[in-house]
Amino acid sequence: MTNWHDALDTQMDQHRWQRTQDGINYQRTFFNWMLNDIDVTQEIRDYVADDLSDRLIQTLWQADTIFLTSDMLHVIMQAAQDFRELPTFEEFTLITPQGFCVFEEPIVGTSSADKGKLLTVKAISWGPMGFLDMDTQKNGLSITYFTDTHDEISDFARGLRETTGINEFGPLVTSFFYPAQWGDEAPEDDGNLVYSVARLFLAMQIVAQQRIASMGRRPPARATRRRAQRLKFPQSEVTVITLRHKASKTQEPQDVNWSRRWLVRGHWRKQWYPSLERHQWKYIAEFVKGPPDKPLVLSERRIFNFKQ
Repeated sequence: MTNWHDALDTQMDQHRWQRTQDGINYQRTFFNWMLNDIDVTQEIRDYVADDLSDRLIQTLWQADTIFLTSDMLHVIMQAAQDFRELPTFEEFTLITPQGFCVFEEPIVGTSSADKGKLLTVKAISWGPMGFLDMDTQKNGLSITYFTDTHDEISDFARGLRETTGINEFGPLVTSFFYPAQWGDEAPEDDGNLVYSVARLFLAMQIVAQQRIASMGRRPPARATRRRAQRLKFPQSEVTVITLRHKASKTQEPQDVNWSRRWLVRGHWRKQWYPSLERHQWKYIAEFVKGPPDKPLVLSERRIFNFKQ
């Protein structure tokens, strides 16, 4: 389990490794593999791969450092599955234009792009991206997924040294990236971890800015701050996002004789914000309903696959 104090060190270590020759070689190979299905010449593919690699290095340098606690991640994972309509990628929903977010515990799943092998996502970063679609030429966002290079349960992590020939890695390694143009709908959740994390990214941007979340800036250890100063690293604090625990909604009309308490599942509501002059999604987190002196009756709950 990762502590929020480690998030900034992880970002600085990752940025350092991405600039090494091993990091550059890995990233070029990775993006070339991701772009393999695009019908362009190898010269153009190499150019785009180098551009994406350079943008990732810049993002790791400029991105706000964010740490997402397990309790908040659980709510966001539920929210990502509960979208009644597919949300769209919009600039105004972002917590910050560029972010590097470390999860307290990794998300575990499989990727159809990697023949169903077990994949873990320990962190994500995001930043602006130029258009890849020559028809629309719309700008958008690049979301990069990172896997812990020492993760013992990840098939992807275990096979790195065998398949790449690289001996020295940073704390994390890029395992996938998701390009999205502004206005694109979130992908359907078909069990593919790549799509699930893209939906989670959108849910996180929305939920983290609501009252159910507590989002505050915290200074890491003095040694980390001094290291950031020596490197002239732009960030010196970590934004920690955790669940704001709310009181259960148990007040009921006196003329209703409830015999039990029950859990109301989380759900989305599209709400009009007069100050913004637009509708925005709002997530209503799950809560307990019913008289406090009655027994709590729970139905079957979803279980999320965290690393044990």
